[in-house]
Amino acid sequence: MLSSSDILKNGQQLDKLYTKVISQVSAKFGMSKIEVDILLFLYNHPDYDTARDIVEVRCIAKSYVSKAVDLLMQKGYLTSMEDKKDRRILHLSVQASADNIIREAKEAQELFMSIIGKGIPEEDQEVLERILSRVSENIRQAFL
Repeated sequence: MLSSSDILKNGQQLDKLYTKVISQVSAKFGMSKIEVDILLFLYNHPDYDTARDIVEVRCIAKSYVSKAVDLLMQKGYLTSMEDKKDRRILHLSVQASADNIIREAKEAQELFMSIIGKGIPEEDQEVLERILSRVSENIRQAFL
């Protein structure tokens, strides 16, 4: 069985690889990694469209999300609209001006997935997906 150190090491290696592939995109477009992450998150998860959603689902500090959202809005990649029921809530929307960034970032994500999935049979990838989903849920439950 893996030790906690092994699990943490694997997580760090995954994070390092993901940062490397996404940072190539962010550097090309003169953006921070978190700005690219936020664009991807909003594009990939249209039902989660507030800064609070990003903070909660992606576990990114509120201050980082706030600053990145402001920068993305200044650059014209995001717009916001007040919630109809609660004007304190702003719904974020990715603009067409971000299409090239998102396309290249999705390609980077695909590269990341092909690197980590290399040599793993499809049925094992499905098992891994179920296990990681369970681990994620266990972690979420631990912080309720």
